[in-house]
Amino acid sequence: MNNSELRLQLEMIDDFIEEAYEGMVIVDQYGIIMRFKYEKVLGIKEEDAIGRHVKDVIKTTRLHKVLESGLAEIGNIQVVDNKTMITSRVPIKRGDQIVGAIGTIMFKDLSDLTCMYNQVESFSRDLTSEPSVGRGRYTFSDLLTQDSSMKVIIKKARIAASSMANVSIMGESGTGKEYLAHAIHNASKRSYGPFVEINCGGIPAELIESELFGYEGGTFTGGLKSGKAGKFEFANGGTIFLDEIASMPLAMQAKLLRVLEERQFQRIGGNENIRVDVRIISASNEDLKELVKQGRFREDLFYRLDVISLNLPPLRERPEDIDLLINNFFKEFNLKYSKNLNHIPKKVKLVLNKYDWPGNVRQLRNCMESLVVLSSHPSQLFDNLPKDILVEEESKSFDLDLRSNLEVYEAEIIKKAVLKCSGNKSRAAKMLGLHRSLLYKKIDKLGIRL
Repeated sequence: MNNSELRLQLEMIDDFIEEAYEGMVIVDQYGIIMRFKYEKVLGIKEEDAIGRHVKDVIKTTRLHKVLESGLAEIGNIQVVDNKTMITSRVPIKRGDQIVGAIGTIMFKDLSDLTCMYNQVESFSRDLTSEPSVGRGRYTFSDLLTQDSSMKVIIKKARIAASSMANVSIMGESGTGKEYLAHAIHNASKRSYGPFVEINCGGIPAELIESELFGYEGGTFTGGLKSGKAGKFEFANGGTIFLDEIASMPLAMQAKLLRVLEERQFQRIGGNENIRVDVRIISASNEDLKELVKQGRFREDLFYRLDVISLNLPPLRERPEDIDLLINNFFKEFNLKYSKNLNHIPKKVKLVLNKYDWPGNVRQLRNCMESLVVLSSHPSQLFDNLPKDILVEEESKSFDLDLRSNLEVYEAEIIKKAVLKCSGNKSRAAKMLGLHRSLLYKKIDKLGIRL
């Protein structure tokens, strides 16, 4: 092997060391440093460390002990420069002789070890858990908007994602609370962990405790003999999304509060305390503050959940988003159902933009899916509009026509009355059965020229 090949191999080894370890030091049999990749940790460059005894550079090292014992120390806790790390030390042998030792930093921070542990736990759960336990499906890129108020909310949600604080999302049904919850989870440090959803309004009151916290075998007649883990156990290391939190019974609210405070719980029928590390994102289409005033929701629980509050506006308050969503859903379902609909007629867009969308984004999405599925040509889109949307459009058009016709008729009557009274508006008002001030207001409003 020539010098250039040797140099190349050494550079490759250096690159590997740089990427594979947070820090590394190699010493000879006397404890003298030969290689030193600790600059990120101690701020000491390699050239300033080589040739010195390892004890003089890393005060808390145990590499000299490994040289004496010849025994490896794997996964030990070591404090370096006031930082708690997980390190390993391995002797280097040639036959029976110890010729040196190598020390590496496996985790430069205990939080990194916690993350690794949670990933392993999460992977283990994935092999045995219920199908409802999964990952976040949506990200912030799935939240389409041109509305300034929505942009502020999304910016706030991004900041919330970087913290561990509980988040409360409020908004009418169909505004996208679930999408936002998924996005927050996926942008957080818990994205490696599970995202567990539970609809508090869809579970009978007598079953919600066992759903959340599980039960031991033999607790219920007809229950699993082996018992069952609850959603909180499955969500350990990740996020639990409590949708329709306002539907949770008061008795259950008290138990949830205790879990939030103590970070542990017991399965129904069990005695063992189960510790959990879970972030809670809750959602409600009712005003929880108002429910607190009514005594239907615990105030102490509200403040535990509502650390960061996000309030999604209904679609009717963000009309500039309607066209954006129409086009996006149109493309999505065109592709999904292999359609060749190349445009949406203007009259269809006009009707869709004028509709109030009481079901919000969810209703608009369903409407667009229906239109694409039922239509084989753009000309059919209008005819396939849902009847309730067409009826409301016709009603609005009729109201506008009726109102304008009535105003024209009213203006003619007022003109004739004033003319008959020779321009005397007081007498005209008396003839029409109106107060004089009201007549003046009508003349101004209808733009009557006399």
